Amino acid sequence: MQKRNFTGIEKAVEELEPTDTHELVVLTKEDVLLVDSTIEEIKNIFDNKLTDIYIKIGTLIIKKIYNNDVNAIDFSKGPKKKDASKWAIFKSLTEEIDKRSEQGEELPKKTFLYNAVRLVQDQKKLAGSPEYAKISISHKIALLPIDDSEEKIKLAKQISAEKLSVRKLRDLIFGKDDQKEKSLLDFIKNPDEIENIAVFLDSKLESLVANNKIRKSAISKCSKRKDEIKKEVASMNVQIEKLEALASRLELTEPKTNKKK
Repeated sequence: MQKRNFTGIEKAVEELEPTDTHELVVLTKEDVLLVDSTIEEIKNIFDNKLTDIYIKIGTLIIKKIYNNDVNAIDFSKGPKKKDASKWAIFKSLTEEIDKRSEQGEELPKKTFLYNAVRLVQDQKKLAGSPEYAKISISHKIALLPIDDSEEKIKLAKQISAEKLSVRKLRDLIFGKDDQKEKSLLDFIKNPDEIENIAVFLDSKLESLVANNKIRKSAISKCSKRKDEIKKEVASMNVQIEKLEALASRLELTEPKTNKKK
């Protein structure tokens, strides 16, 4: 599988947006009314917390803007090049919803809308795959950056067989190394993981010297963590003393036995 150099679904969505600005499309009055009416319907779905909300909103957008043509938005080739006027309406819809959402209206974010449309496309494209059908919506969203349908089905099988979490699936898709190097903060939180202080510091020394702010912050965090551990130890010592006292009392107390005459 080809590794990708971005680290999340949101980034994947950004990659899909065409950057060319050679063709300016001005929305008609009817287009603006269409955007407004679509937003109201999306708001209604979102407000009522309906099940399958992604599929419902994606289906609505495709119906209202693309006349139920599920393949009209070709994300893999750049949707603007396929139908500039409809892409302009879709773009206007996402921007208007984003603006209203930031102003406090209960509306989904732009990323949600992209994902919703692409999920409907995948659902149509992979309708014959029972493996894809039975994975969760979160897993399906994580699979959106994969263009190849066969690869999606293969990963869907792997999700079920290995019970992959969404996080593990994303790591697999984006080529993240499971053996990620621990940061200095990781070791400060768990000092027992430092096998050799000198070797550890030698490996970190160059970056620490290069950034004095990090070094000072690390010293402060070490001091804070040391105080936290001292409190934990003091609390544990109190518990140990109580357990020792309880054990001593129990040893001195013998149960009375009824002797037969």
